[in-house]
Amino acid sequence: MRIGNLSGRLAIFTEAGAVDVEKASKGAFSSDPQYVYERWAGLRAWAAEGGPRRGESLRPRRPRLPDPGAGQIFAVGLNYHSHAAEAGIADPGTTPLIFTKFASSLTGPVATVEVPRAMSTGKPSWSW
Repeated sequence: MRIGNLSGRLAIFTEAGAVDVEKASKGAFSSDPQYVYERWAGLRAWAAEGGPRRGESLRPRRPRLPDPGAGQIFAVGLNYHSHAAEAGIADPGTTPLIFTKFASSLTGPVATVEVPRAMSTGKPSWSW
């Protein structure tokens, strides 16, 4: 099951498109994307029983952050051999690189991320 946040509303993505969870469940589940984690088992059971039947095109709405309330973000880097090779970094073997990110670093899947010119030239754009 793939879930997402479309214009601030919880959605399940199916082969037919996006399903608004609150509407499809007739209010059994909230439209709040963050709320889904409190009722995860119930949502999975509802979806497995055929809850999301018809989807709509994704074009009218823009996807947003999947978890707008993330407090901590842990990331896994170099988690496959070819990634380490293409980065020119020694393969970490069985222990992948784990690192954290600030919640402010999150963006939706269609956002434009602007890199300051100084960063793109390799010169720091900050001073200590």
